[in-house]
Amino acid sequence: MKVKWLFTLALVIICSASSHAADEKNIIAVIVAESGEFERFDTPVSVPLDDVTKFNESSLQLYEIDGDRRIPVPMQISTGEERRIHWLMSGRTGPGISRTYNLVQEEAHGHEKRVSVRPGEGNYVMYLGDKPVIQYNHETVYPPEGHDTIYRRSGFIHPLYAPDGTVLTEIQPPDHMHHYGIWNPWTKTTFRGKEVDFWNLAKGEGRVRTGGISAVNEGDVFGNLQVLHEHIAWPGTDNETIAMTELQDIRLFNRSDGSYMLDITSRMNPTERLVLEEYRYGGFVIRATAAWNNQTSDFYSSRGLDRDQADGERAEWCVLSGESSGGRSGIMMMGHPANYNHPEPLRVWPSNANRGKGDQFINFSPTRNTTWVLEPGTSYMLRYRILVFDGEMDRYDAETRWNDYSNPPRLTVENIPESSLCKGAWDNRTGVIKGSRVLVFTRVGEGGFVHSSTPAAVMAIRKLAAENEFIADITEDPADFNDENLKRYDALVFANTNNDVFSSDDQRIALKRYIQAGGGFVGIHIAVGTERNWDWYKRMIGATFDRHPPYQKFDVRKTDGTHPSVRHLPDPWTIEDEPYYVKEYNPNVRVLLAHDLSTIDDRGDKPTVFGNYYPSVWCNNYDGGRQWYTGYGHDDHIFSDWNFMQHILWGIKWVIADGSPDYRKAYSTKLNN
Repeated sequence: MKVKWLFTLALVIICSASSHAADEKNIIAVIVAESGEFERFDTPVSVPLDDVTKFNESSLQLYEIDGDRRIPVPMQISTGEERRIHWLMSGRTGPGISRTYNLVQEEAHGHEKRVSVRPGEGNYVMYLGDKPVIQYNHETVYPPEGHDTIYRRSGFIHPLYAPDGTVLTEIQPPDHMHHYGIWNPWTKTTFRGKEVDFWNLAKGEGRVRTGGISAVNEGDVFGNLQVLHEHIAWPGTDNETIAMTELQDIRLFNRSDGSYMLDITSRMNPTERLVLEEYRYGGFVIRATAAWNNQTSDFYSSRGLDRDQADGERAEWCVLSGESSGGRSGIMMMGHPANYNHPEPLRVWPSNANRGKGDQFINFSPTRNTTWVLEPGTSYMLRYRILVFDGEMDRYDAETRWNDYSNPPRLTVENIPESSLCKGAWDNRTGVIKGSRVLVFTRVGEGGFVHSSTPAAVMAIRKLAAENEFIADITEDPADFNDENLKRYDALVFANTNNDVFSSDDQRIALKRYIQAGGGFVGIHIAVGTERNWDWYKRMIGATFDRHPPYQKFDVRKTDGTHPSVRHLPDPWTIEDEPYYVKEYNPNVRVLLAHDLSTIDDRGDKPTVFGNYYPSVWCNNYDGGRQWYTGYGHDDHIFSDWNFMQHILWGIKWVIADGSPDYRKAYSTKLNN
């Protein structure tokens, strides 16, 4: 199955008054990483650094913020086509979890380079700690004595080591002298109107060789080699030509679970038109150790197929594992969703291959069932991930690793000049949600419409609380609105409250004092129809309910996509709900989303005061506190929608950004003061 992107990474630029580290004077940015719906483990993430700061990388340090703790995070800055800051979401991150990082201007901490790249004789070896992981061979390797030198080759990976040190690849096996560990030639191609086979070296039509080493990097996040491959047509003849160059990036990540993770990215640039003809094999391939045969090894694909079923079938990923002298080890191969012809067809040797031995040969072959035409002047990219492990990997673990790879972070960068970090009237600081306490109020006053979705809303907020480690108390009792009780809460959520929900002015004054103390307020759907005769409440929440067209499907558009509660949403966002219209609108609110009126079927006259977009979600700073309101939430189904619940979660986070209420700031003793 092809899984949609679900993992969100939001970048929020703040000034030095961050509630995460109020004593820090040099905070440049707060980066919030959201795991989405999937489990993560040592997930690599990165953001463009120039969008954050122009400071020199030697003066930057990254910290993870966990409550009151500031934990230094190893980071790495790449300076190729753009500066990027890289780090790992270390350890396990469960679904629905957010993690917060501060980027600080200070002298960078010295971290050990856990991933190193060491030159050898005609090769480079990549190490994780003191363990070798792969050897890339950039000089020509000749076949054993007695075999034709036409089988020589450079530009391949061998050995690939298991964490226990076992060699998992093989080169120049007697049955196929042109097999070279991990390599990626094309078989049946047409160049200048003639066939060129870069795979079967004995034909003498083509070969692949290393054209140079472009970059070598080491660090505590990753180590990588960038190498140039030249695809040579008619080598050794007067017609010898470079048909295509390929820049390959081989990247090894620093993982803490004992496994190895390699990302291999190839950018192919044909010098002239090159046609990769439909053929049963060609592309990214692994020839596994001879110790793995039909008696000692296993294979399964993402479609649940074994090696006798998977040949020619598509797969997002596959796992091969086996026994050797060092014990049991395995390799998981993943093809990136952006690859040509994804999910790519496989070329898998069946269990009776090689005269019944059943050696393991696995090939992601995008041209297995189609032709691919490469034109000069265009760069074509293929990406793969290899996970190497000791022991076994079951299907659940494999699918978890695939979800982590195929759902990369969606990055949203609010590019604010450093000279104005603290000058804006609005900022996007987000509060520490972990350990916070929220009061969810659901009362409907006399004569008010009771939404059947309220129980679903309560359950959904409780789920958010469990996943994000905050406390959500639920109440319908207005007597809970008094100073002593409200002091316990970092935010109030009015979930489909309607009409007059308070039974005394003392309760209204308690809400007013809570906001004045800096408390956060979140309103959902008909909360805008609450306390319709109380002017202060209407200004605080931002408007009063007027009417709505029928429940229907319509589009929602972003009016301010920088706010963390809407960054993750598509634009347009198509939903089914009641599109509310309001009156007594507070013009000082910051509108984040709007109904697209052109997509709404309305039996009455559509409002025209805002043009074709009508405000539906907004936030506000009013009377000392922070307020956030969403007009959506009529039906049960929306409270099981991940986009909507992240919308709610970030609304709550945003209103608690300034910390718990400080009642020294509360001044009202009467409803009118």
